[in-house]
Amino acid sequence: METTARGVGEVAGRKPGIWARQMSGRGTVWQTAFDVAFGIVGPILCVVFDPGVLRPDGWEFFEPLQQVRLFVYLVIGLGIAALSYFLVTRKSSWILAGAMYGAAVFAFFLGVVMLPMSALGLLFVIGIFGFTPFVSAFVMWRNARRCRESAVGSGNAWLTGALGFLLILGVPGMVQGVLATVGNRAVARVIAGAEREDARDIRIAHRLRIATQTDPIVFAYQKTKDLKERARLAVAYEQITGMSLERRLGQLGD
Repeated sequence: METTARGVGEVAGRKPGIWARQMSGRGTVWQTAFDVAFGIVGPILCVVFDPGVLRPDGWEFFEPLQQVRLFVYLVIGLGIAALSYFLVTRKSSWILAGAMYGAAVFAFFLGVVMLPMSALGLLFVIGIFGFTPFVSAFVMWRNARRCRESAVGSGNAWLTGALGFLLILGVPGMVQGVLATVGNRAVARVIAGAEREDARDIRIAHRLRIATQTDPIVFAYQKTKDLKERARLAVAYEQITGMSLERRLGQLGD
């Protein structure tokens, strides 16, 4: 006797429910197209056409996300890679399932963080794209479940799944933490004004700017009354970020 949701439904004399149809089996062609659209293409477009969620010069409301944008980009990228691999090869494993579960949880919480601005954005139509993380979370969860159900594992297979979950979140977190530490130290030295170190530290901060907090330079600029020091900090900020310090000062003042 078939043990799939479809088989159970047939034995019971009724069709399986909509949730069972969405989650069971390998999926239909339309489900796969949906998964590609909202699990791969959608997240990529949201990153490429970011209206100000993760960009360092974006909306102040999302500043906590902007400060860890490297972590966010890496989790999104790894999640897309895991989903793509599963959809193309249909090879199942507990570690792959765990990774997609991790991506699903991350996408859901990203959607929660964005929810207030997404709801407000509906007034301007484009806000509907802010709900993409919730749909992506569903896509990741569905494929993680299918991957887990078809994977072969021992009694401790859940440990392998937990490892996949931790890796997809932990590795980006470690990369973000290490690069942020190095970049922020370089910024601190720039602010301190060690002239012999300025050029080297500016290069380091520039290369690691995706993980580095550069607003402390702006705050130091505001605090000092020394015109020469202000000029030095303004030049350093522009060399690091490619953006005018005065422009950033205006954004922070809005």
